[in-house]
Order: sequence, then C-alpha cells, then structure tokens
Amino acid sequence: MARNYQTFMLSDEPKIAGVPITTGMPVFLLTTIGLITGLATTLFIIGAALSVIMHIKFGGLPIRLLLAIVYSTLPRGLTIFLFQASPDSSHRQYIR
Repeated sequence: MARNYQTFMLSDEPKIAGVPITTGMPVFLLTTIGLITGLATTLFIIGAALSVIMHIKFGGLPIRLLLAIVYSTLPRGLTIFLFQASPDSSHRQYIR
C-alpha cells in the first residue's frame, strides 16, 4: 500500500497575524495614526471597513502588483524618493 505524503504550499506573500499585508495595510496605518492622534477607535473602524472593501474588491492583491501600481501612478518626485534604486517612472523602458 503506497502512501502519498503531499505537503501544501504556503503563500509566499508576507502576512501579519495571518492577514496579508496588502489587505491589512489600511487597518495598520490608520490605527497607528489614531494612536498618535488619540483617535484610535474611530480610525481602526474606518481602516477595518477599508480593508474589507479592499479584500472583496481586489481579493488579496499580491504585494508586487501593489508596488507596481504605486510605482507607475506616483509623480516623479515621490518615485525618486520611495524607489531610489529604480529608474524614473515617467520614462518607460520596454523589453523586446
């Protein structure tokens, strides 16, 4: 009797407390801002609602796709600051 020991592949997306970073980002950011300003409960609720909407609409967007969207939509000054090792996003480089 042959046994098949298959293991499952865990997602390579980074997670915090079991939640993908892209889904939980609004909760983490707004709660942190709320702790600094004293509005933690209100901003936590708003962040949780945004996270649920993002999860329903995008279905766990991969972190690389999120960074690609951010890189291509930000103005030149912010892309130079945030993505220092990357070329300017306003100059497209096509690979043949």
